[in-house]
Amino acid sequence: MKELLLVLLVTEVSSRSNNTRCRLGCDCRRDLRFTICSRANLTHPPSGVPPSTELLDLSDNFISIIPKKVFSKNRKLRILLLQNNNIRVVEDGGFAQMEFLQKLDLSWNRISTLTEGFSIGLTFLQELQLSHNQLANLDSRCFFHLDGLQRLNLTNNSIHAVQMRSFSSMSSLRQLHLQGNQLTSLRSGTFSMLRSLEVLNLAGNQIS
Repeated sequence: MKELLLVLLVTEVSSRSNNTRCRLGCDCRRDLRFTICSRANLTHPPSGVPPSTELLDLSDNFISIIPKKVFSKNRKLRILLLQNNNIRVVEDGGFAQMEFLQKLDLSWNRISTLTEGFSIGLTFLQELQLSHNQLANLDSRCFFHLDGLQRLNLTNNSIHAVQMRSFSSMSSLRQLHLQGNQLTSLRSGTFSMLRSLEVLNLAGNQIS
């Protein structure tokens, strides 16, 4: 019995040491390499996130701007969750130097414009969630650096025009979701470069 109590005590102490409370009000699990800052009333991306973090959850906050290289000290990130904030602006290079990032969720924000600088540093990104934003027109180079992207979700924006070369660099893309937008027409060859495409969803548009 004493041995069992000792084991339980050691386990509890170990768990507490790994499940530490970050000074910025987030929950950090260094053993599992994730940092949870969801619903922390943040108005900007926090500093002091452990550099070993691979999953960073910043969802359900009040972040409005993603500054240039704001995550440069967290280059090991593989998953970055920013959904359901108040993001309006992503500065050029906002996700630069994130060569290990595989999933980026920016859904349920207020992003209306993306430039080429948005995708700098995201060469190995596999999944990008941009649904439920305010995008109206896709710049021809806003996804230029997303060579490894496999899933792109643009559902429920206000997209009414897609430039001919908007998806030209996405030779690995398998799923493209454009349903619930305001598209009325598409030029021939718009998706011709998507050689790996398996799913294309255009439902809920007004394409004639």
